[in-house]
Amino acid sequence: MVRICVLLSILIFFFSYESSESCKCAEFSNIVEALKYSDYVFVGIILNEEKVVLNDSTLFKKLKKKSKNVKDYEWSQEITRFNCAVSQILEGKVLNDTVIIYTGNGQGDCGVIFEIGEKYIIFANKDTYFPKENSKFVYPEGVNIFWTLLCSGTQKYNSNDLNSLINELQNK
Repeated sequence: MVRICVLLSILIFFFSYESSESCKCAEFSNIVEALKYSDYVFVGIILNEEKVVLNDSTLFKKLKKKSKNVKDYEWSQEITRFNCAVSQILEGKVLNDTVIIYTGNGQGDCGVIFEIGEKYIIFANKDTYFPKENSKFVYPEGVNIFWTLLCSGTQKYNSNDLNSLINELQNK
């Protein structure tokens, strides 16, 4: 009987435990609502993916190690870089037909898990969504560099959602 109670307690704890590192964001009631929170909206096909490791620049200066091996440094953050072929611009001024999109890795950091070769409606901003206060990470920025996250409205291409967005933008 005691074993059953202990086992039940463990199972209840396991299934009710909520990770403090999970992505928590307000969900939009529809894709049109997501327009309010993004400066850029475009349709594009994901071309490739690259993992990028950011290191705390102040830690590098303090340690002055010769090795550039990330494992030698305590404070690093991995993000993902995607190249995206833009096929349609809905909002904002996108200067090239290929852009760079950064996001987290989708492991509790609200990163979007894109599939190579798939078409998406992408809601993006120029600045990272990671908090910059008290952060020494240098986040990529520049022309044709955008950031998106799971909570932005970014999703696989759907012609009905695209038509809703186009109608909303025409009525602005």
